[in-house]
Amino acid sequence: MIGLTPPIYSAEELNAFSSSVPFSAQNDVTASRAIDGTVYRNTSKKTMYVSVSVTTAGAGTLDGITDSAAAPTTTVAEHDHAAAGTIHIGFMVLPGNYYKVTNTGAVLAEWIELV
Repeated sequence: MIGLTPPIYSAEELNAFSSSVPFSAQNDVTASRAIDGTVYRNTSKKTMYVSVSVTTAGAGTLDGITDSAAAPTTTVAEHDHAAAGTIHIGFMVLPGNYYKVTNTGAVLAEWIELV
């Protein structure tokens, strides 16, 4: 059996790799977000991933909406729910774009943003 030696990377190579990783921070922004259609903006220079979980009491819809307009209208994530429970949507937001989450019949449980 041939043994394999793991590669040795320089500090420059490691720094270059870490800057290419798509997300470098995970932020729980639940306390500062609302699922009532309030518009937010990705002010970073990186694509952001938005993950929203809600608790439902019955039927309804949860939508993730984002585009370059200050009042975004492009639905990029949708979850229709027929019963009580916890549901989730996730979607990407391009740098500089606006985004919001709208719902019917739900209460915000968690909102995480990866940047």
